[in-house]
Amino acid sequence: MTPARFSLLCLSLVWLLPAAGCSGFNREWRTATARPLPAPAIAGPWTGNWRSSVNEHQGQLRALFTPVDDKTFHARFRARFWGIMSYSYSLELTAEPVSSGQWSLKGESDLGWLAGGIFRCRGMASADFLQATFDSKRDRGTFILSRPTIEPK
Repeated sequence: MTPARFSLLCLSLVWLLPAAGCSGFNREWRTATARPLPAPAIAGPWTGNWRSSVNEHQGQLRALFTPVDDKTFHARFRARFWGIMSYSYSLELTAEPVSSGQWSLKGESDLGWLAGGIFRCRGMASADFLQATFDSKRDRGTFILSRPTIEPK
């Protein structure tokens, strides 16, 4: 294989691998937004925006929360940035009730060196609104999410 073909192959893999993860997220997103919201109240799909307080970058953010047990959710996120790129990541979120219909959320995940290492998230949620802060070695900021429109069948 020539060096030029090898470089082209490597470049193709860099673009295709993240896309493979996104297609699974998109498929699950379509399924989640085609049916009524599940119980408990913060399970299911979320949509909104994220904003970095380090560099003012911002973009669309979608999330899917799946219950693991009565206090833990597996949260999958898909963040869009620069208007054309996206990145998917997941973490376990602990949800503690703080009042009727309100939960305190916290979680962390090691996203790897390239994505900034340990990613931490803390926030508050109700059944239809979520606001949180995030931080990692290279970035910190906020995201605000609400429920997406559920498409009728």
